[in-house]
Amino acid sequence: MLDLEDIEWLHRLSGYPSDAILGAVDRVESWSIPGLSSQLGEGSSADGHLAAMMLCQAIDWLVSAGVDESRLLAKLRRPDVWSMWAEVRVAGLIVHLEGDVQDVELDVPVGDGSGHNTDFRFRFADDPDMCRRSSNSPG
Repeated sequence: MLDLEDIEWLHRLSGYPSDAILGAVDRVESWSIPGLSSQLGEGSSADGHLAAMMLCQAIDWLVSAGVDESRLLAKLRRPDVWSMWAEVRVAGLIVHLEGDVQDVELDVPVGDGSGHNTDFRFRFADDPDMCRRSSNSPG
């Protein structure tokens, strides 16, 4: 874990409260996902600590929109930590910034070659159809 002086600088630079940054790193460690812990856990850099904060924030936004946290964690167990981090973060930002998200669906692949994409689908208040976003589809 970074020392408290470094955490205070992260607070000053990012605006995230120091205790929230520390809590996010602890939360990542509590999930016991080795790849994620190595990148965003106690032994990570300042970048990793802030990434942990932003990931936890996105997970909280998604959970508040009805996404099961265990499904998000299953997604984060994949070996491609940063691409999964980016998908979860962007999905969380969509939920947080759009404000009118009525429903979020999450597809988690069962394994290599399962035919499932790692997708989030969003239903907005003014549109009854699901809007699909995927790492495999344009837009």
